[in-house]
Amino acid sequence: MTSSPNHDWQPEPQLLAAFFDGELEGRDGLADLRARIEAWLQDHPAAAQEWTEYRRLKALWHETTPAEPAASTRS
Repeated sequence: MTSSPNHDWQPEPQLLAAFFDGELEGRDGLADLRARIEAWLQDHPAAAQEWTEYRRLKALWHETTPAEPAASTRS
């Protein structure tokens, strides 16, 4: 019995970061890659937990980002 060539596949850190940042969203040509990463995350609970924490932190960051100063106060 031989294992599939994708059995030991793991996304590169840069690819995982791009996935976490949403850079693979809305790009039809990358749908298979997104699905592959999502399947990998299902098989790797620690990485999935990291993604969950990242999304929580990203949402918190956006919620607490101060507004840009008014144009009249900038030099």
